[in-house]
Amino acid sequence: MRFLILLLSGGVFFIACQQKVEPDQQTRQYYDLDSLVSGQISLLVKAKAKLNKKALINTLGEEETSEPDSLMWENELAILRETNLNKPIYQARYAVKDNLNDQFSNLKIREYTALDENLDIRYIKVYYLGNISRLKKIETSSRRKNPLFYTRKHVIAAFEEISDQPVLSRFEFHETQKLIFSDTLRFRLNSQVLL
Repeated sequence: MRFLILLLSGGVFFIACQQKVEPDQQTRQYYDLDSLVSGQISLLVKAKAKLNKKALINTLGEEETSEPDSLMWENELAILRETNLNKPIYQARYAVKDNLNDQFSNLKIREYTALDENLDIRYIKVYYLGNISRLKKIETSSRRKNPLFYTRKHVIAAFEEISDQPVLSRFEFHETQKLIFSDTLRFRLNSQVLL
């Protein structure tokens, strides 16, 4: 069972190890997920936060609690870095809507939606209370496809306000993979941060 969590974490780590293109200051027009992740890693390591993870691959599940170090937090949050839109390739390719009302709460939403059907990152929604610095939730959706392979990923990261700053409290990752001539694989990872 421990194999399932290692497999899922390894896949996220593999994604994080792909070549990063560092944005310069002029290209930062979208919400800065890269800085957010770096700040969260620092906060969580300093607080000695624990992480309870429940992994499910199709119908096989496993649960584990650990106290991650900075490298492990980096691996856990790699999927958020992957969806950072502040790269030159994404500039002016997303529609931005702000101050949208969330129909299920009193939160506002800043939404980035792909203008091109070929872009892998479909949307990012940043939920906040009052102003964008009071971050409550981030939701991302991405997909990759070619004639042999299709994958769709959905991420939700929830935050609590502690000492006037957002701190990660919950993280969900859902992925569906389909290879030609094979069954569909469904991955689900639910993580709870314990402070």
